[in-house]
Amino acid sequence: MAGSSTGNQQKNDHLTVQWLATAVSELRGEVTEVAASHNTSAELQRREELNSELGLLRGDVASVRRDLEQLRATQQKDAEAVAQAQQDILAAKVQAQNVAAVCTDTRTQVS
Repeated sequence: MAGSSTGNQQKNDHLTVQWLATAVSELRGEVTEVAASHNTSAELQRREELNSELGLLRGDVASVRRDLEQLRATQQKDAEAVAQAQQDILAAKVQAQNVAAVCTDTRTQVS
């Protein structure tokens, strides 16, 4: 009887070890699934953050482009105003020279 009880004990121990090995294997599989799910979730969250940042950057680029277009328009207007001012100065110089010539002629006639 002692041999039979030891054999049964060994058989029970062997079955217990097999059951534990199967349980550990199943738990490892579940842990792997949870880890993969967590990694996927973290990756999706990071992707959403990057998409949000990308949207903000696109808005900033559009704003800078608008500002640049406004600056170009202002620069063009300023360049036109400077050109007009230069023409006005030249016209004033010519008029001043004409007035000086008239004054010289008048002085000569009066003397």
